[in-house]
Amino acid sequence: MNKKNDEKKIILNRMYSGSYLETENQNIGFEIINLVKDDNNKNYIYILPYGTIAKEHDNKIDSILLVRYCGSGVMEILAKATDLEQIAFNKTTINKDSRNYIDENNITYNGVKLYDIFEKNVFADTTVYITFKAGSVKKPKQPLYIVDKMYKHNDKYSSYKLEDVRFANQSPKTYISNQANKKSFDVLQGLISDKKLWGQNTQKLKINKKDAAENKSFISIIQKENDELVFSNLFKYIFESNMNAFRKFAADVLKINLDDNISIKREQHCSFNNVNGFIDLFINDSTNTVVIENKIKSGINGVSSRHDIYGEEIQSQLACYKGYVEKEFSQKKKHFFIFAPNYNHIDIKKFKDNDFYKIINYKTLYNWFIKNKKEYKNVKYFDEFLMAIKKHASETENNHEEVMRQRFISTINNIKSNKQR
Repeated sequence: MNKKNDEKKIILNRMYSGSYLETENQNIGFEIINLVKDDNNKNYIYILPYGTIAKEHDNKIDSILLVRYCGSGVMEILAKATDLEQIAFNKTTINKDSRNYIDENNITYNGVKLYDIFEKNVFADTTVYITFKAGSVKKPKQPLYIVDKMYKHNDKYSSYKLEDVRFANQSPKTYISNQANKKSFDVLQGLISDKKLWGQNTQKLKINKKDAAENKSFISIIQKENDELVFSNLFKYIFESNMNAFRKFAADVLKINLDDNISIKREQHCSFNNVNGFIDLFINDSTNTVVIENKIKSGINGVSSRHDIYGEEIQSQLACYKGYVEKEFSQKKKHFFIFAPNYNHIDIKKFKDNDFYKIINYKTLYNWFIKNKKEYKNVKYFDEFLMAIKKHASETENNHEEVMRQRFISTINNIKSNKQR
């Protein structure tokens, strides 16, 4: 018996990755079809990056997990695709063959042929639009994560650990073999087979007017959605726009009672133990000093030249801020916070003085501002501010998914509208 012939593989197909959507044109990620059925209630899967798989994997793919990158060593599972039929095209006529396949099977989404939807995409004339037909594509009932062998934390993400696989940061797909990666294959096979984990099948595309509009903030238009300086400036502006509301924010979110004598500074210079730093938001009243470090995608930085590389704790900007405040504002109550998106899994335990800092996630911030929106009804740009922080208030960075879906729907509507003229 040829053992190689018994090999089975699971593909981790990484969705919404790369810079494909960040270009100035209107590219739509070809993988958008993976999570919606066509008009005939059929499931089709596009494997990144080019819709093809190497010959060595032909007829060995047992199932596919559609995943999204959540950070180093962590993937969120968006859906499982099973009962697969690999669609083979002639490599010399691959684009023509895939278009013929679409015609023969009448593959349309809201009445528009698949290749027409992607007509203006880069590579539309050379790509394969479909890699597999799937009998079933199901989404998890609850958020579901897998981690690789390099992931060291014991948290909610580590329920399904792949002990003999490492996720490549840039790779759009990973093959898990029952021979080369048996431990990981068995973990994933058990996960895929566990009916308790899986909910509804994917549905056909439904379009309403709200979906059709690409809802962009000014911050997204100028491509500053991940700029920490911009967000820190926004927080200062919003906080100062209504000081009564800010005192309520401090009481509800920071658990601090501030008086009327409030000052809010940006980029407050500080120096301690030969480390220089700039505090993002530095807030004072008569009796309190508040340090807020705002992080979007970055981690803690600023290792001191005095750091003992053999010690357990790292000297960082956190220790610098604390030392400075304790020295210069010794008579006041001192409070230290880190604002960070939910998907930025900052681990501060290894840093000196970490126990003085509390991480407040953007979801908490967003929910508070939504609840107290009436306090800012006359504040210019408040709605823009809400849109900007909402992007960072989810467990995963899903902006590419939202942009892709909006472009997909908008393109379909435009094609149908042009045909009716």
